[in-house]
Amino acid sequence: MGFALGAALAVAQGASQYGQALNEAEAYKAQARVDEQNAQITEKQREQVNYQTLDDRRKIAARADLISGQNNAAFGAGGIDSGSGTALDAAAANLDAYKKDSAMLDYNLGNTDMDLRQTISNLNQSAAANKQAAKTTKRMGAINSILSTATSIYPMKGAMKKVDKPSGGTTIFQKMTKGTTF
Repeated sequence: MGFALGAALAVAQGASQYGQALNEAEAYKAQARVDEQNAQITEKQREQVNYQTLDDRRKIAARADLISGQNNAAFGAGGIDSGSGTALDAAAANLDAYKKDSAMLDYNLGNTDMDLRQTISNLNQSAAANKQAAKTTKRMGAINSILSTATSIYPMKGAMKKVDKPSGGTTIFQKMTKGTTF
């Protein structure tokens, strides 16, 4: 195999190696885009949870008002004064239920919001790591393919020089077969 053919093969192998590195870098970039999109989707979910919580809070308040109104109507129809102990006990129980429902709603919102914020943070960190991995892979792929090509060509050039000098030096073939009989 001549020097030119060997060099051409080494260059082709280096180009192939670099192409593989570019493909791997593109895969990292694609994953980074997916992570960024998922972070945006999660942010939208977070907004929806907040809106849903506001809606639930309105429903709880409306239910408490409805129960209070029903109690007042029932006590009024029964001739019981709304300032009496029974009416006040019912109003206090209704208010207590409202406060418990509101507190549970706030607790659940806090946990859900914290989980979604953590998910968004994790996705953003993953996207940043994948972007960096893409840059590093591309850079290292270029360096590795150049070094691989150079280390494949350099010994060929040295061997060819020695082969071109029939009267001087020892060829690689001669070194490898020294002391071997055929």
